[in-house]
Amino acid sequence: MTPDGGLVDRMTCEGNVIIVNQADHSRAMAAKAVYDRTNDLFQLTGDASWWNDQMEVRGQTLSMAASNKIYHAQGDAQLKLKVSGAGTPAAGSSGRSTTQCLYISSDDIVSKIISQTNLVTFRGNVHARLLEGNNCKTP
Repeated sequence: MTPDGGLVDRMTCEGNVIIVNQADHSRAMAAKAVYDRTNDLFQLTGDASWWNDQMEVRGQTLSMAASNKIYHAQGDAQLKLKVSGAGTPAAGSSGRSTTQCLYISSDDIVSKIISQTNLVTFRGNVHARLLEGNNCKTP
């Protein structure tokens, strides 16, 4: 919001951009951030990353269109998700819990929130791995 309480229509930040969202406890970093309410665009560029305690997304460009809830990661795109139920010891195991996450890299990642679920599409040079322990930590 502006100092007089109005809505911001456009904003550009350059340098070491750090964003903290107290509403969903997420953080983002990039070399540049552009917000344009008229064009329904929020974009982070330059080794951009966005994360919370359940996931992390990286790419040369991260963008979001709020009206249709589409999130896009382009250029060396990476997604790391905590595996559901991770940290729970398996039956017959030593009883130690291990944090696990799914790591997927591709040229392009598009996520669309539909109702209460996500549809994620990966395009170009897709690779996936299951990671454990310290490899699952976010920045």
